[in-house]
Amino acid sequence: MGLTNSTLAQHADAVLDVGVEREASPIAAVPMASTTAALVMGDALSAALLTLKEFDEMSFAQLHPGGSLGRKLVTTVGEEMAQKALPIARRETDVKKVLVEMSKSVFGLVVIVDPPHQQIAGVITDGDLRRSLNQHPSHSFFEQTAKDLMTTHPKTITADQPLWEADQMLLQHKITSLLVEQEGRLIGIIAKHQIK
Repeated sequence: MGLTNSTLAQHADAVLDVGVEREASPIAAVPMASTTAALVMGDALSAALLTLKEFDEMSFAQLHPGGSLGRKLVTTVGEEMAQKALPIARRETDVKKVLVEMSKSVFGLVVIVDPPHQQIAGVITDGDLRRSLNQHPSHSFFEQTAKDLMTTHPKTITADQPLWEADQMLLQHKITSLLVEQEGRLIGIIAKHQIK
């Protein structure tokens, strides 16, 4: 219960009463409602202080550079993305070659690019392949080309964005990899397993 007349309260400049009328637990001695009220007040005070002090992501990262969250805040996508041996194909690439290319990498996708500058045209994921295989008899499935299977306008990110933004995009879109682009050109891939 909140004690607004306690010794501490009497010597404080301000008193916030987070007392509860009764506990939620059927056992009165178990402080379920009290602990919840204290947590809510603590979070509210923290949020107010963050705003007043203009404490942002970079401020947090400077205080916690070695932690997982701190690393995501100070590390860019470009520092962690894969750049070599990317799984790519052209629009006219046949399905068998797309399968081979996808099998060579750990990303579960193949990026469809247009020459000569590797402009991103689309992406084929392992899910796209499974769905297409279910829709077509085996003989017609293998007659398709990459342009028949690809999803246009795949999710992309730029190399200068922080890892936490990539992490949020992956969660939001429920995907496991993002294409890293520069002026529409494929320059890398960042996957969930690279963001720790």
